[in-house]
Amino acid sequence: MATSRTRKARFSRFNQPVKCRACGKMTTQDVQGCLGLDLCGPCIREAELENEHNDSGHPTPVAGCPDCRDAAPEPEAPKTVPVRGLTMDQWSELHRQAQRTTTAARDVLRAAEAAVQRAREALTAAEKSEAALVAAMASTKENA
Repeated sequence: MATSRTRKARFSRFNQPVKCRACGKMTTQDVQGCLGLDLCGPCIREAELENEHNDSGHPTPVAGCPDCRDAAPEPEAPKTVPVRGLTMDQWSELHRQAQRTTTAARDVLRAAEAAVQRAREALTAAEKSEAALVAAMASTKENA
């Protein structure tokens, strides 16, 4: 059974946690025997690879080296990448068809809105005509 006396402190008073200067993660002051660098383990390995690259270079590109990664050209994406079984050209054609369908639907909607507006105007005109007819009939009855 472990007691508080037998447990080892994760950080001692000589090895206090600090924030990594490169990535911001909490780390100890002493990582791999490098006191005072304020870098975490992965950032130290990356710095070592960068130092090696700048001092003597690598015979071949090394995975994880930031300079080799930056110098490598970006691979160009092929234009016919299958996505869900379709190539990019097929997706482009589907997109164009969808745009045409959407445009046609908008045109139909505009025509329907215009027809509704004309029907409202006709109804308003009919209501005015009906009101005028009722008034004329009322005046005819009064005169008779």
